[in-house]
Amino acid sequence: MLENLYNVDFDTLTSSKAKERILNALITVLLEKNGINEPLTKFLSAITKPYFPALVTKGLTKVNLVNYIQVQWQSYVDKAISELDFNESLLNKSLGYLFAFEYLKPVQVSPEKYDAFPKPLKIGLFVDQQGHNDNELEGLIEYLKQQLEIIEDIADQWFKIIQVLANAKLKYLLSENEELKGAYQKIENAFNIRFQRFIDNTYGSLFSLSGVRKPVVVSRILEHINAKPSKKKALLVIDGMNYWQWNILGKALSDVGIVYSTNASLAFIPTITAWSRQAIFKGDKPDLSSDNSKEAKLFVTYWLNHGVSGFQIAYKKFSINEPLRLEDITPDITIIGLVCNDLDDIMHGSILGNSQLKTSTEQWIAISKIVESISGLKAKGFQVYITADHGSIEAKGLKNLTMKDKLGALSRGKRHLHFTNEILLDNFLELNTNIEVGKKGLSLYLKKQEAFTNENSQVITHGGSHLWEVIVPFISINE
Repeated sequence: MLENLYNVDFDTLTSSKAKERILNALITVLLEKNGINEPLTKFLSAITKPYFPALVTKGLTKVNLVNYIQVQWQSYVDKAISELDFNESLLNKSLGYLFAFEYLKPVQVSPEKYDAFPKPLKIGLFVDQQGHNDNELEGLIEYLKQQLEIIEDIADQWFKIIQVLANAKLKYLLSENEELKGAYQKIENAFNIRFQRFIDNTYGSLFSLSGVRKPVVVSRILEHINAKPSKKKALLVIDGMNYWQWNILGKALSDVGIVYSTNASLAFIPTITAWSRQAIFKGDKPDLSSDNSKEAKLFVTYWLNHGVSGFQIAYKKFSINEPLRLEDITPDITIIGLVCNDLDDIMHGSILGNSQLKTSTEQWIAISKIVESISGLKAKGFQVYITADHGSIEAKGLKNLTMKDKLGALSRGKRHLHFTNEILLDNFLELNTNIEVGKKGLSLYLKKQEAFTNENSQVITHGGSHLWEVIVPFISINE
């Protein structure tokens, strides 16, 4: 089980530096893989006890493990004394994971001590409260650099790294250190270039994967929800919410005690509402000749085909101007699909870039009472799922599309074009050999932070294959 389910090399556990290797295995099993069964707990307790007797006596749990490492890290930083060798390579890597995903809290140190620490360990330090944000950002950048070298064309790895990138992005938006901001932007761009390789190599094959265990692509979300045993289920699609915006909403939910499981899914490419949201509510690949106007009917049809009676199914749109009325959800309803377009509207109206979008997202959370709505659904007995049809990016204008460029384009936006036939698509490519685009069927889409709009102008938009557009949150509440 250790080797096949948790990717832990059993033979290395008893080799040199067994103490750190066993701790690394515990981190992998209890934290990264989110729990184990009783027989495996007993087995790990037996091989752990000679090295960490106090930890095993307290109980081999996630909380006890995190508390133990936090105490050891504090002692290592303050006194250079610890039961653990934090410079051991495997443990060093896991330590970065624990700080990047905020299991551990950084320790405050002097500027001199901070400068003297090895770069990979700086993620667990900060100098002062005012500079705490920048210290954490610097540590996250170092962690991301390590991960960039080893990340593969595996969706789960991208679903993990987007959480770290989202955390770093918010700290980037708060920072006033231009050198540090430049370093973050460089690593984000590098990840996006690597992500495009993942899309080119793997994306198409992911649609054949079952969504029962997890919905790797958004068209499998309904399949995943259907496989869950809950009697009442609510799917909330927040149009245009990218992953770092979810982090803001997630914190607001945590602040009121709402516990959730965090994961991700891949939007349909090109990442436009007409297709990606249709894919969610259809539970299948979208009809490219249609928009999302029939999504309510598609949603009802899916559940009717899976044995749910019509009177038990509901679909509603809501917004700041037309809030969700929980009292309208009758006791008969067991399946409900909800759509909120507010963030997409806010995103398209943000002319001052991501800093404005961040502030507007925080304001929307407060004014819309979205947290209260989610809490109300939970109180009504629904297992709530939250996702988005696509994200967004801050892009720089390449050029306005000419009439020749747009010839035969059935659908077009600032980041994509969908043509009537291959000849017209090839005609665009011949006219624009200097523009790097991705191709999917009769669609072309931009891969980098660029847009079809006035040259060098700034716009927040979507439709392409940038990682902030494609990797969307998939959150389970009350699981």
